[in-house]
Amino acid sequence: MPAPIRYPFRDVVLILAALVLGACTDRDAGEGAPEATRTGTSVEFDWYMEGTTPAGTTTLTRSGDGRVSNESFVHWNNREYTLDSELRLDGKGFVTYHRLEGISAFGATIDETFRYADGHAEWRTPGEGGSVETAEAAFYVPNEGFEIASLEALVRVAAGALDGE
Repeated sequence: MPAPIRYPFRDVVLILAALVLGACTDRDAGEGAPEATRTGTSVEFDWYMEGTTPAGTTTLTRSGDGRVSNESFVHWNNREYTLDSELRLDGKGFVTYHRLEGISAFGATIDETFRYADGHAEWRTPGEGGSVETAEAAFYVPNEGFEIASLEALVRVAAGALDGE
């Protein structure tokens, strides 16, 4: 029997970065960064599902104090999806707070929260919740696929630690 295929963490991060976040710049986007990605400004992404007409948009707004808001609206195949979220990052780019609200493509309520402080992480979704004590940095990945701000934060932190840990 052949050995299982192992995908190094580094490869996964690089693939994710290339597919999802190709348009993003350095975490500390400021002077010298493209105008649309500087802190205190917004950047808009179009979503394409089928055809050449945008199916929706996502707007990310960076406040400059570690907060990133994500507003998404996508319409395809007689479905509409809305999402508003706020992400708060610490000085190293890790998520300390994340709140997501909206309506899923099939009409379910999106109501998701994550908090991390002093080694205590807790999360809540309509279907579950939990908490954990941890001294190691970790990431919470929300259930909502159109929430790209958290994926951006994950890729930025992971790309800074490409030693495979």
